[in-house]
Amino acid sequence: SEVAPPADFRGPSLSPNGDRVAVRLREANSDNLDLWVMDLVRGTSTRFTFDPKPDGNPAWSPDGSRIAWTATAGDSGAIAVKSASGMGQMQVLSRLSGGGAVLDWSRDGRYILYQLLTPTNGSDIFAVPASGEGPTEIVVSSPFRDIRARFSPDGRWIAYESDESGRSEVYVVP
Repeated sequence: SEVAPPADFRGPSLSPNGDRVAVRLREANSDNLDLWVMDLVRGTSTRFTFDPKPDGNPAWSPDGSRIAWTATAGDSGAIAVKSASGMGQMQVLSRLSGGGAVLDWSRDGRYILYQLLTPTNGSDIFAVPASGEGPTEIVVSSPFRDIRARFSPDGRWIAYESDESGRSEVYVVP
């Protein structure tokens, strides 16, 4: 069945229980991309972000109560989190000095993975505490393009794509 009328939807992220989807939406006659949350049961859509710069890469917390995304904050990007209801202020967990993207939220709710473009390495992978407390951890830092990381269901492993061998391949790290 149809969830919404045709539009320029991008980067869908399904909620853990499958009743909602967060998407990037480019509205007609606009270059801006904002996040919207679509309720698949009720057939409604609610705008989630309202800033004049692009937002993207939504990732749901394991309990479906919060959404993390790549926000544009001032002249830089940021890893942001807000209640999935859309109520309240966004919390900035980490500033992004270069281009970056939220990738995944750990099943235990403790960490959010993201990739960050770096001038020396191309792209590296980091984990920031979802609580906003504690340091950002480097997961993968190499002179290669390390992207698209995901937590394993048990949270013990992180799989990511790298061009270390000269072609894109999947690597796994604890």
